[in-house]
Amino acid sequence: MRITFPSVPGFEKIALQGAGEMALRCGLIQSRVMDLQTALEEACINAMEHGNSYISSKPVTVIMKKLPEALQVDVQDRGPGGWSIILNRQPPSLEDRLQSQRTTRGWGFYFMQNLVDKVELLTGTQHKTVRLSMYFDSTID
Repeated sequence: MRITFPSVPGFEKIALQGAGEMALRCGLIQSRVMDLQTALEEACINAMEHGNSYISSKPVTVIMKKLPEALQVDVQDRGPGGWSIILNRQPPSLEDRLQSQRTTRGWGFYFMQNLVDKVELLTGTQHKTVRLSMYFDSTID
């Protein structure tokens, strides 16, 4: 399933509804469906904000695939360049934020990584992709 929408807040709800329906049909339990939807919402908002700078003519595309072992959800923006974040399951440092007055970024990716089984960051020639995977036979730690 493929859903494309403009980089306008609120349109991500269409993708969340579609992902929820597909996840249920793939056999994920309701709590896992909600985890996927929350992670997907973060990925969509990041794509609109950081990838597309909320330029409505730059679309966000969500591609959902049922694989033998997992439901895979790709969120593509139209932003240039690669990723400036390194994935790890540690939360961003609030202490650094308080002491140095720096902006603490990365909370969205932290939440994504703790809600789904796998998060990957992929770079294409004309877009960046966040890939979320939910395995059918697993639970998150």
